[in-house]
Amino acid sequence: MFQADAHLIIPAAVTFALIYGGSKLIKIGARDPHLPPGPPTIPILGNLHILPLKRAYLKFTEWARQYGSVYSLKVGPQNIVVVSSIESIYDIFEKNGAKTADRPRIPTYMRFSGESGLIAVARYGPLWRRLRKACVEVMKPVAREKQRLVHMAEISQLLSTLRKTQKIYSIIFRDIQHRLCSQLSAEQEFPELTPN
Repeated sequence: MFQADAHLIIPAAVTFALIYGGSKLIKIGARDPHLPPGPPTIPILGNLHILPLKRAYLKFTEWARQYGSVYSLKVGPQNIVVVSSIESIYDIFEKNGAKTADRPRIPTYMRFSGESGLIAVARYGPLWRRLRKACVEVMKPVAREKQRLVHMAEISQLLSTLRKTQKIYSIIFRDIQHRLCSQLSAEQEFPELTPN
């Protein structure tokens, strides 16, 4: 009698394990309900199948227009929240700083880089607070305009240096000139694709 029950219990347990495991596997690619909206996901992969390998910025810009300046992607079991405007980043730092302060511990990163000054991976603490303060200051509209002037001065200095050593850098100099002209014309032609 016990053998007959064992023949029923084993298939039932295997069936239960397959159903339970399958339901967990299907949920791997599903977007968590507490996350911002984003592109539709498929089981297991999430949004991995639609992530562009080239010119990703164009797709991210399209998704920002479609889902808003804050949207989420699901890459397998990993959640990614994309913030695509400086205004949204500033709002997140100012209004939700306590909720968004801490980061998961990344052992591999910590092993190779130690306590670096990257706010994206810094754990909540004194280092994070110093980095946050610096980021908030840098993202204010007045600071952004000052940064633009510094960037232009740096570019001018680089071009001046390259011009002085033209024999060595003539090819690089022409390339930089071409890139700058292309960037300036792109900013004029497509202002919606260039950062503020």
